[in-house]
Amino acid sequence: MAAREEVSSLVERARQGDAAARHELLASHQEYILKVVSWRCGRPVDCHSDEYSIGLMAFNEAIESYDPARGAAFLSYARRVIAARLADHYRRDRARGREVPLEVTGPEGETETHPGVISAAEEASARERERRERLEEITAFCAELAAYGLTLEDVAAACPRHRDARARLLKAGAALAASPALLVHLKRTRQVPLKELAELTGLSYKLLERGRRYLLAVALIRANPDYAHLAGYVEPYERGWQG
Repeated sequence: MAAREEVSSLVERARQGDAAARHELLASHQEYILKVVSWRCGRPVDCHSDEYSIGLMAFNEAIESYDPARGAAFLSYARRVIAARLADHYRRDRARGREVPLEVTGPEGETETHPGVISAAEEASARERERRERLEEITAFCAELAAYGLTLEDVAAACPRHRDARARLLKAGAALAASPALLVHLKRTRQVPLKELAELTGLSYKLLERGRRYLLAVALIRANPDYAHLAGYVEPYERGWQG
């Protein structure tokens, strides 16, 4: 892990839009993120878990919101952000289910299982199924990214800081996924067809080149109908672009 001064320098550069600095921060602190997430969860986690994905996004969020003037070291601040986001995650999970009595008295005085218990069990089963599906999607997506020489950390580091830039790259990624010819080119050459995509979308070549990693990830998600959960990470911004 980098020294405190080096970390502070990388954070400042990342906040100024230096993608290489952001990537270095994320890549060099994977073990730290895993350690914090495992501590918060009270059990060991690996880089394929939902909690790690939340921790990674929280670390990336901490880069954006960190204020050195407040006096806290960046890693201490990042730890608090990760813990807060995981707490939010668990709070949402708890909110989906309500405690109910295990048994109720029926109309004839008989004791029977409360229907809410059945409902709660069904909800718990659905949540576990959703968790497994998300994990399977993340695992498959990581494998697909690896074919292009990328990791999930690379994609997080490449995420544009400004909303307008994200919206434009989401448009480009969606256009790439919707074009059979360009998609074939992408999968055959492992290269984003920047010139053709610029002509198709009307976006600048320079913007597409600078954001090619991010738009590639968007295109891979949009082109694969099995990524139903991952699609949720891009759709809100896409609606913002359209609206």
